[in-house]
Amino acid sequence: MADDVPAPCPTESTRVRIPEGISPGDRFKSEWDGFSMALKCQEGKAAGDEMEVDVPTAAHRSRIKELASR
Repeated sequence: MADDVPAPCPTESTRVRIPEGISPGDRFKSEWDGFSMALKCQEGKAAGDEMEVDVPTAAHRSRIKELASR
């Protein structure tokens, strides 16, 4: 079973804009470079603000998309 668990992948930081209607602690979806992410609004942030998040590197996003399409 352990073979089914992917190893952590390298990440890079990016900024995403928090959508309207979102408050600290709320969850929302964001698209970045064709990659969909489920995020949680950070404390001290609100709709219209940007927050920094870690995303898989470009090489790993490609691999994740490949695995997801199987």
